[in-house]
Amino acid sequence: MATYEECIEQAAVALGFGYEQKLKAGYGHYGDYTVLIAGQIRKGEEPRISVNFCASINNNPIPFYTYLEDDDYDYPDFPKRVRCSSNGFRVVLTTENTGTKEEVADKLVEMVRQGAAILRDRDAENCDDQGVVAHTELYALKGAFSFLSWEKADNYYKQFNRGVFTAKIKERYIPGLIGGLIGAIPGAIAILALGRLEVLSLLGGVICGVTITIGYHTAARKLSVKGGLICIAIAAVAAYLAFRVDYGWTLYDRLQPSVSFLDCVLHSFKYSAGEEGMIEYFRVLVLRILTAVGAAALMTWVEVATTKENKDFHLLGD
Repeated sequence: MATYEECIEQAAVALGFGYEQKLKAGYGHYGDYTVLIAGQIRKGEEPRISVNFCASINNNPIPFYTYLEDDDYDYPDFPKRVRCSSNGFRVVLTTENTGTKEEVADKLVEMVRQGAAILRDRDAENCDDQGVVAHTELYALKGAFSFLSWEKADNYYKQFNRGVFTAKIKERYIPGLIGGLIGAIPGAIAILALGRLEVLSLLGGVICGVTITIGYHTAARKLSVKGGLICIAIAAVAAYLAFRVDYGWTLYDRLQPSVSFLDCVLHSFKYSAGEEGMIEYFRVLVLRILTAVGAAALMTWVEVATTKENKDFHLLGD
């Protein structure tokens, strides 16, 4: 006996439908109707295969199973041993996965054809899951299938704060690295400026991490965990260098004209007075680096988490 996935795939090919390997589902349009062919897996039971439509009559759900018992309509070609049920606006036809792959696939094809014929004879209209009559496509949302119009799908995109699927965009690491280095310039300036003003000096580190991440993301077009690590590395180096200049500048104000500005920057640790000076040197250095790295890490986490959520919603076949 063939697996239900093989049967679905063969039926999808015969109908000219698409087949999504990951979700093991066939999808497409037959006549005026959007059709989904998928497995039904229940614990303790043999897998069944379902053919799904979404349709309405006068904006009302369809009691599809009663049509096969209607004396006014005769469907002698409708496959035997097929369960019919309605769930909201969904019309679901299910069959057991018994027989050869060709037999089951042929049965699924006939279920699609006969199901569409019954809907057409009853003047049923294709609709989305809420019963709104429209041309629909099939989408997957966290493993569940949805019949959606383009307008409804667009609303989902907006809920995820995405106009496109970032999961489909290839990350460009080299341009991203350059963008991150460019973003480090205003970040380092912020560290210097706020450090010199001696107000909210740690905010400079946050700004540095943010500008680096924005610069990387803009140039790379996508921000993954690897990209985030690049941003964190740039943020740590940028915060360190900006701190050295800022601290050296402070020393220069105190020690000039006996030492040069460049000497204070390059040998700032040497000119830190005593043990307390060294402790203060490392305390400020660590805080500046941590704030910059923390900001870059937080922005990366938010972006990766949002992108992961966004990947769970997609158009079948996209």
